[in-house]
Amino acid sequence: MFLFADCYSQDKYSFIENNLRVETSDSLGTENVPTLTYYHESAFTSESSNGITGYWYIGTGWAAGSLGLYTMPGDIFYGLYIGLDTDVVPRIGLNIYGDISDRFSFGAYVEKGTGDDNHWWDVNLKTNIIENESGNTFYLKLRTRREHGVGISIGSGLKISNNTLYLSFLPSYDWEAEDYNNLKYSIFAAYEF
Repeated sequence: MFLFADCYSQDKYSFIENNLRVETSDSLGTENVPTLTYYHESAFTSESSNGITGYWYIGTGWAAGSLGLYTMPGDIFYGLYIGLDTDVVPRIGLNIYGDISDRFSFGAYVEKGTGDDNHWWDVNLKTNIIENESGNTFYLKLRTRREHGVGISIGSGLKISNNTLYLSFLPSYDWEAEDYNNLKYSIFAAYEF
């Protein structure tokens, strides 16, 4: 969800994430749940730390899109979004991410629609275990994401020119799921450009 990457300032930033979540079903089989996320930031000028941002999500039988404004005073990014989902329900979202230190970064995206159970989140704390001079990384990420649960993902970031390809695996426990469906396994593939 990536959608959260190490924070750095530039005038344009885009991130595409594809996620495949494998769940145990009530018949003890498995269900594959693919999703696609597109995230974009664009500064008002090349020197600005303020701009517009958007987030679009497509899942099985449900989608949402949001537009908003952001500011990045220093190393912390703050974004505020409004949008709609498939049911034409208004949504509001908040995104905060940044670097805590040279090795640790955090990210949080929370979203609320109308109704008691119409909310979503993706919150993480990431540490780079290995980072070489080319910018390639091997990392661990403590992550909680709605419909995935909580777990520790293991991943790698591979620099390709000025872009990065991320691959990660998240085994997780979903406390909101039915008893038979608490364990989930997700593979995230993301491209940052």
